[in-house]
Amino acid sequence: MDMLSSVVSGFIVEVGKYMCKCIYPKIENIVCISSKIENLREEMKNLTKFRDDINAKVDEAEGEGYKPKLDVVKWIEDVREVK
Repeated sequence: MDMLSSVVSGFIVEVGKYMCKCIYPKIENIVCISSKIENLREEMKNLTKFRDDINAKVDEAEGEGYKPKLDVVKWIEDVREVK
């Protein structure tokens, strides 16, 4: 009986280890999601501020008679869409 108990408990331990390996990353994602969302919000604020700075420089350059490159205009529009 002790032998059977030892084999069964060893099996249960191995199954538990395997299940933890499979489940742990998912649990970690759930636990860390609030900090990830906060980091995303902070990065979005930085990106929006940078976009506003670039937009102000583009407006200033247009006032001086320059035309912005199409890449710059597209980037500003892309950032606006992300927000």
